[in-house]
Amino acid sequence: MFSPVSGAGGLSVLVLLYSLGAYAASRRAVITIAVAMYLLFVFVPGPTMGSEPFLVQAILEIAFTAPPVLLGLYMGARKQLLRSLQERATRLEREQHLLAERARGEERTRIAREMHDVVANRVSVMVVHAGALKAIAARDPVQAAETAAVIGDMGRQAL
Repeated sequence: MFSPVSGAGGLSVLVLLYSLGAYAASRRAVITIAVAMYLLFVFVPGPTMGSEPFLVQAILEIAFTAPPVLLGLYMGARKQLLRSLQERATRLEREQHLLAERARGEERTRIAREMHDVVANRVSVMVVHAGALKAIAARDPVQAAETAAVIGDMGRQAL
């Protein structure tokens, strides 16, 4: 009745053992169930297993039980590894995106500070020249015109 090597029951047991190894959450539970099934197959032989000696039955049952369980455990571990690698890659991409955004923000801040410094310097030069223009406007109209031109140039450079 429970003979794993006869009929469609054997195929279903192979599928069950593989699925158990591949999809069970606990390896300890998988091994415990696989050992229990092995002992069941050895001590409750099916109709086709009654004529062989006990040692032959035990070896055949190991050969029947172990490969699907081990393959299932391997495939389950592989699937978990691939899932964890995908999650890690996603997390690293997200971190890389955040780092790039932070670098862009820092660069924009640096450029804004630099532009502020340049504009402030130009405006302060314009203020000095405007004060000089006020002082010399009445005495020297030619020098006042040159100073006004310098102020215009500074204003254009600042813009």
